[in-house]
Amino acid sequence: VCENCDELVHISVMVCPACNHPFPPREVKKLQLHDDDIMGLEGKELEVTSWAWREHTSKASGKQMLAVTYYGGLSDPAVTEYLAITHDGYVGQSAVQKLITIAERAQIVPGGLNVQTMIEVVQNMNNATPPSMIEYRKDGKFFKVTRRKWA
Repeated sequence: VCENCDELVHISVMVCPACNHPFPPREVKKLQLHDDDIMGLEGKELEVTSWAWREHTSKASGKQMLAVTYYGGLSDPAVTEYLAITHDGYVGQSAVQKLITIAERAQIVPGGLNVQTMIEVVQNMNNATPPSMIEYRKDGKFFKVTRRKWA
């Protein structure tokens, strides 16, 4: 709106077409790059009260896996993480290494995972000490646990 004659004009006009009144120059904002987390890449923390291990069969490959579900408070979501320990290549190797690391931190006695079946792994892990806190984020339709902390 022109301050001089109250004419409605487009915002890009610099001089009022009705009365030739000049508009003050607009403040030009300096553009800045931001490193904002617009995609939710930062993890969320969950205070873990318990966990449950189980066997799981992958719908995509049909291979056996381990699944661990971390539980928090009543209003917290249950976070399920899948370990593809029977898969070939890097995926299987990294899953086995992650399982060994979790078992060590969960205070399973050395050699406690020297077992023959997935059921024995599940039983051993269900009797172990869960972490006190995990950091997780959504990775597609699954959760990715990025950090675990034991008290």
